[in-house]
Order: sequence, then structure tokens, then C-alpha cells
Amino acid sequence: LANDKKVIFGDAGENIVGDGTNLAITSSGYINLDSVANNINFKSNGTGYLSLINSAGSAWIRNSGQDKDILFIGNDGGSSITALTLDMSDLGKAIFNGSINVGDGHVVGWGDNSYRIEGKDDGANARLGFVTGSSERMRITSAGNVGIGTTSPENLLHVCSTGNAQVEITR
Repeated sequence: LANDKKVIFGDAGENIVGDGTNLAITSSGYINLDSVANNINFKSNGTGYLSLINSAGSAWIRNSGQDKDILFIGNDGGSSITALTLDMSDLGKAIFNGSINVGDGHVVGWGDNSYRIEGKDDGANARLGFVTGSSERMRITSAGNVGIGTTSPENLLHVCSTGNAQVEITR
């Protein structure tokens, strides 16, 4: 070890080392942080800024700073990129810096999922459905046919209604 570093705990191979400015934990295996109180808090100058919380088996990440964002940052070929920002000043709005891929058969929904977009790729019957009020209102098929009021559009645009249907086209 360098002369300005002190081994706080351990030996030269597995240790916690401090130099008055930084604290380093060195291990050839896992580093486990365990808390009986279910919280692991990170502080700077005595002020908490991040907590990892176990709440009834659910893992929480909590930013303690008011209106401070939570960012997920990675490295792409040497460049730092922000993949996801959770904007706490805008009710936790998620800002993605790239594509969002949803697994086949899953939905992107709002509220209780009675308003959602459903995608299904099962070969010849692949489709994208738009649901409002828990009923599919529009569908786009893999052939490019658009159905409004029908789940099996037979033409480029297929509009179906059981009531007095009106279609308005204005110029």
C-alpha cells in the first residue's frame, strides 16, 4: 500500500482502505451491504441523497433530494450515455434516450390499463391494437390493413359500426 493510505480493516489483498478523501473496498468476491433496518443510505457531507430500501420484499431506489432526477447512465464505446432519466420535478416522468421494446403480447398502458396499445407478433396474424375503455377500437394488421370498429380488417381501411356510421373527409 502507498504510504498515504491506511488499511482500516483487512489485509493487503482484501480490505477497506482510506486516505482521508476516498474509501475503497477491495474484494476478490462479492461485496455485500446488509442492514437490519432494511435501508442502505448514501450520504455526502452528512446529507442523504440516495437510499436502497427493502419494503415488504420490494426493492426501492429513493432519491432524497427535492426535485432531483434519477439517471441510469452507461458507456457506449467510450462515450457516456444517459439511457433513462426519471424526472422527479415532473411527477417521475420517464425520459428514454433510445428505443423502448415491449415483449410480444405485452402492452403499453395508462392508468388501470383500460387505455393501452397491444402488440402481438404470431406470424400471419401479427397486429397492433389500440384499446380505449377496455375495448379494442382500432387494429393495424401485418398486411397494413387498418380496422376501426373491427378486429379483422379486410381492406386498406375498413370501418365497421353497428349504429349510424358516419365518415367525414374534409379538405
